[in-house]
Amino acid sequence: MMNTWTHLIAASGLALMALIIHISIRNNDNVRALDTVRYYTMVREKGDVGLARGYVSSEDSWLTLACRAAVNKTAVTSDTCIDERKALRSKILTAMNCFTYSSQVCSYLRNITAGLIQPKTYGGTNYLVGRALAGTVPNMGALTYRQLLYNAIDNAPLLFHNSYRAAQSDDSFVLRTILYNAVAFVILANILVHLFDTWDMSWGKRLFMRITVFSLSTVLLMFLFLINNSGSSMTVILGIWLPSVIVLLYYEAFLDQSITRPWIHPYTFSIIYASISVLALTENDVLNSMVVGLSLAQAHAVSMLYMQIVWYWAGKNEKETHESDNNAMTRRNAGHATTHAAQLYTTKEMQYALYLAIVVTALLSIFQATGPFDYNTDDFATRGAPCLFLCISIFGTLYLQDMELDDEYGIEKSKKAKMFSSETPMRVKLIHLATRITGGKLGVSLLLLAFGAIYELNMVGEYFRGLRAYADKLPDRAWQYDVANKYTIGTGFLPAPTALFF
Repeated sequence: MMNTWTHLIAASGLALMALIIHISIRNNDNVRALDTVRYYTMVREKGDVGLARGYVSSEDSWLTLACRAAVNKTAVTSDTCIDERKALRSKILTAMNCFTYSSQVCSYLRNITAGLIQPKTYGGTNYLVGRALAGTVPNMGALTYRQLLYNAIDNAPLLFHNSYRAAQSDDSFVLRTILYNAVAFVILANILVHLFDTWDMSWGKRLFMRITVFSLSTVLLMFLFLINNSGSSMTVILGIWLPSVIVLLYYEAFLDQSITRPWIHPYTFSIIYASISVLALTENDVLNSMVVGLSLAQAHAVSMLYMQIVWYWAGKNEKETHESDNNAMTRRNAGHATTHAAQLYTTKEMQYALYLAIVVTALLSIFQATGPFDYNTDDFATRGAPCLFLCISIFGTLYLQDMELDDEYGIEKSKKAKMFSSETPMRVKLIHLATRITGGKLGVSLLLLAFGAIYELNMVGEYFRGLRAYADKLPDRAWQYDVANKYTIGTGFLPAPTALFF
């Protein structure tokens, strides 16, 4: 499993590689555009209801008295009443954007305004027919046709679906390399926190250290984002970071330094899971800002559930180790639960609560991956990344971290457990037990590093593929299989040559 320093070097290399690729992409004109992902918002196009109603309520645009009672028919010629009705219908539908977009509202209004004028064919002859609109509507009391049309325009957007269009904003985007960097840097921060935890320091200093290291791992990226993209929107980055900070403060504020932390810290989980959830969408061309926002909300809900699982695991470890007996550390290493409180965690009720938390967390992750979005499945591995990371985190916390993977075992492990003298305060022993980096923790670290490396190499591979598309020397003329075809084989991004053959 190697040692802690090997893992630290690997995490540092991963973060450095991600940073170098980010700088390389942002300073290369050919591939910079490939790094920017612009989101769009579905904008409701309900038309100008007030303007459409005005055409009905205004005496200047409403039908004249003579034209209201007429039922007009013509095959070739047109009279004033027909033109008047056609103009009114056209104004209403234009005001409601029905000649630009299609929607249920427009389908309804086309049927309603057909009473003004509509084409008919009879015996091979085309007619324009309008309904007599004088007087009141039959069986509707004093309701006039004019009021009926006015009410239909007023209520149509409330009763039926309006049209929507995708509006892309220059201020709503994210850099893909920033999301990859967030994963790499928080993995590095995670191992640094565990390494610093082994140092002797007070609870306040230890808390400050954890919050500072974790926060800087993301805040530095935010400044990097701002420097390279001055004036751009940071909505997605803030959406990832701010809820994660709340998780960090909430989790650390209630835990004593003598309580064992999981290797994958809730803050680490929150940052990575939210980042790869956004990547799972953007790498598969799901760019609806509403979908991205909901995915972020789901990601942080999963993070809260993961923290619930961590609370269970941390509480169980606390009850097994925190007792006044000076032999607690030895008995803990022997695998014994030494208090009645620890035994409560093995009851059906507690186990069932843990089981439900795991099931709900898994279902949320699966729903994210199988959501009814317009995935193009170009990068199926990234789409499944949140599920894979969730499995690593839960398996690593509940099972792998407690496995006996240390170099010392049996008698040697018992000797190491007696490294403190009988006069050593029990609290010192407990802090050492909680903060030491065990083989089980390094086992989880190995899975986390492997996960990070796989997805960082995905970014590296895409960078070089983009460069090769521009830099490779491809033949500007090639043999044709079909001499009638104008285009040559292998021109890449270059225009097709004018000559067809060598």
